[in-house]
This record gives sequence, structure tokens and C-alpha cells, in this order.
Amino acid sequence: MIWTGLLLLAFIVYHILHFTMRVTPGLTLVNDASGHFDVFAMVASSFSGFSGAGLYAAAMAVLFLHLYHGIQSLFQTFGLANDNSLPTITTAGRVVALVLFLGFASIPLSILLGIIKG
Repeated sequence: MIWTGLLLLAFIVYHILHFTMRVTPGLTLVNDASGHFDVFAMVASSFSGFSGAGLYAAAMAVLFLHLYHGIQSLFQTFGLANDNSLPTITTAGRVVALVLFLGFASIPLSILLGIIKG
């Protein structure tokens, strides 16, 4: 948990620098008709290469591993897991982590594979 937590912290800092503060190198900034940043164009340009999409997909895999254990551990910490409920809680934790992984990783991978065009 400590290693995936630290990796997620590093990713969150990068993510904020990348999309919120827009200070990462190679980021294409596009303005829409009203002069605001076009977020879709920014995301599409960032994920059109393997390095950007791969980094975000890898970060989502780390999130999956972190949640895979963390959800079950949360219920155990609060005393809500016992011999009868632990298998169900563990399975539910796996399913939630997998759904979040697939949902979040599908965005960069869809852009990288050309399913979503920028």
C-alpha cells in the first residue's frame, strides 16, 4: 500500500501540473471560440502519443492495485469484515477497482488507438 500510495501521489502531482496548471513540456494549448482553453483538444493531444497514454494507463493500473487491497482493508479496519463477509467484501473490492480501472484507462487508450479522434 505504501508504494502504490506514493506512486499515486506522484501521479496526482503530475496530473495537476499537466492539466490544471498546464506547465508540462509538449502540452498543446488550444483556445475555443470564447478564449477558454479547449480541454478536449488538450486531452486528445496529450493522449495521442504512447508516452502520455501509457503513463496515464499505468497510473490507473497502480490505482487498481491500491484500491484492490484498500477497499477490503477499509471494511476490515472498521470491524465490518468477518469470516462470513470477508469473501464478499474482497470480491466487491476487486469489482469496484476493476470497473474504475477500465473506465479511467479507456479514455487515454481510446484516444491512442484512434477510437476517439481529437
